[in-house]
Amino acid sequence: MIAWRKSEGESFLAGDVLLEVETDKAIVEVPVSYDGVLKEQLVHIDQMIEFDQPLAMVDVDAFMVQKGTVDSDQTTAEKVAGVSSQIASIRRGSEGTLFTGTSEIGKAVSGDEQYNTLIARTLASPAARSFAKASGVRIPPSGSGVGGRVVLRDLERIAGASHTEHRRVAATSIAQERMVSTALGEMFMRSVNISESSSSTTIVLLHGIFGNADTWAGIFGRLGSAGQAVAAFDLPAHGRSPLSGMSIANMTTALKEAISRLPSGPKVLVGHSLGGAIAALLAQQMPKGSVSSLVLLAPAGLGTEINQGFIDGLLNSGSEIVVRRELAKLANQLPAISDEFLSNLMSKIQSGEKDLRFMARELCQDGVQQIDIRGVLEELPVPVTVFWGRQDQIIPWRHALNAPAKTALHLIAGVGHMPQWECQGLVGDRLLQAALISS
Repeated sequence: MIAWRKSEGESFLAGDVLLEVETDKAIVEVPVSYDGVLKEQLVHIDQMIEFDQPLAMVDVDAFMVQKGTVDSDQTTAEKVAGVSSQIASIRRGSEGTLFTGTSEIGKAVSGDEQYNTLIARTLASPAARSFAKASGVRIPPSGSGVGGRVVLRDLERIAGASHTEHRRVAATSIAQERMVSTALGEMFMRSVNISESSSSTTIVLLHGIFGNADTWAGIFGRLGSAGQAVAAFDLPAHGRSPLSGMSIANMTTALKEAISRLPSGPKVLVGHSLGGAIAALLAQQMPKGSVSSLVLLAPAGLGTEINQGFIDGLLNSGSEIVVRRELAKLANQLPAISDEFLSNLMSKIQSGEKDLRFMARELCQDGVQQIDIRGVLEELPVPVTVFWGRQDQIIPWRHALNAPAKTALHLIAGVGHMPQWECQGLVGDRLLQAALISS
């Protein structure tokens, strides 16, 4: 669970997004298929939830009373909203028109009464939902997309509005994905709320070794929902970035050029693990005044030791069991990981093994880090913040104590190597504060 879109006591319409959840593959918006009022939020932000777990208590009849369509003393049917079939269908990539809820949706929450109501909702694209929210147009039961999916052109046709203008409005809160050209090759970038004409602050997210932009999914969704401009890159030889055979120095050069393609406003550079070391080097090399602050999560380069067994374990993994075992070292509370995710990760590691081994040797050899960013941080004229979980099994958290005295440290009990997974609220809030200060 990563975000509530509606507050307790707030009414909603069919098609409205009630909340957002994060799976191991994506941020998922969970809409409701009927009008009502959110009576109680049954789960909290950052809580791990099961597919069939009730998420909210909603009151359908209370909303009808507000609209004057039923008597105020009419019996209220309280239903518990669950999202198991929605998430399951999204995981399967289903394009079906109707989604039906589990039996949890039909359970009454008072007494022993039960309502066996199957709730169906229309499948609509994110662009269509954004347009509907911005324009007030109701989403129809089905559309012209694949499998009856409602797409943007369906709502534009209903509204009779300008195609160009409303596409611009809808795009402001929809993630965009594209390849960014550099002199060394192309890099994949996922962005949201980026406007070429804006001079506002952009938060740039850089992942660690073996990762990709998806490792920031929760933080990315939080920041994007708050209207913050965000850009997350796949490092060379990772994810969808095809660049290969690159040293850390060359990666930094390519990223510097890619970031220069973003709007001209200040940048908050955020890096995790290896990405943290690269973010520090970028802050040193980018034009004066272009970086407003630097935020590092369990960064490499502040000490000597590193868990070589983790690096070698993934590089030499021969089965999904081995991959799962090594990934378990990343977090004290690891999010649920599907077999499909494990299979894809193992395939990516095997296909890019040569590049990853080269990169790993630049990062560490025989358990000794080959990067040192302490001097870089000392000389930076911008605020530096470090987050570190005190149960980190990859890089010792005490390396944070080697950071310059001016560094703001957040040493978090009960958290491992992935603060962006285990304490998204804290990290997300601090990033928004950093962006606000620099604006």
